[in-house]
Amino acid sequence: MKLYNVFSLGIGVFAASNICLGQCMSDREKENLKGQVKQVQWIGSSSQNGISEKDFIESYYYNQKGDLENYSYAGKADGFVPKKIDYEKDKIGNIISEKRYDSSGELAYHLIFKYDSIGNEIASRLYHKLTLESYSESSYNTKCQLTEYKLFMPDSSLWLWNTYSYDNNGNLIQTTDELELFVTKSVFDLLGNELETVEYDMEGEIYSSKYYEYVTDPRGNWIRKLSYENDELFWIDEREISYY
Repeated sequence: MKLYNVFSLGIGVFAASNICLGQCMSDREKENLKGQVKQVQWIGSSSQNGISEKDFIESYYYNQKGDLENYSYAGKADGFVPKKIDYEKDKIGNIISEKRYDSSGELAYHLIFKYDSIGNEIASRLYHKLTLESYSESSYNTKCQLTEYKLFMPDSSLWLWNTYSYDNNGNLIQTTDELELFVTKSVFDLLGNELETVEYDMEGEIYSSKYYEYVTDPRGNWIRKLSYENDELFWIDEREISYY
């Protein structure tokens, strides 16, 4: 079952983080960040039998308009050494090229993005060094919300095909895997935080169920998120947020 957007299979997950919502909103708004957020440092840790282990550290840097200016990633597999990432933007600030380097400084992955006239990302291509790994196509509604995402392998075979539905507050409430016929439904609180996710198989039976608990800062942004499956804590997210 494929439950996430990916740019690549070979590197695990190059996720379309939290679903790309297009440019009707700033990058900061797309991440449901409230207020003039300047920087977010995000630490993700797995949890098993009451013991947590740090898995990654991410840092996001936003300008005063809310656009993402820089991003860094460090993972457990590489001893938490930050990877170099270079961006190239077009005249209106859309990222059209993203180059990710390995721990030795060599170019590892190159992503190229294409946008429509209002700034929605409608296509991407991912290269491992000079070899095409995958490419994607995306569609949006009039609110710039992603409604369909397709991921293709280099031979043009379709590997992932998801469609998306939203509530009146813009929360992503349903994801449908059109190839494997799995459906994921989500419930949100008034702050736009996901409270519960239930995944159904093609027979309509519950495949898995997760729920989430949050601690928020005075601005209403969560700084700690606990994820449970079958009533067991399996993941901890922590964020340190600074403001302008």
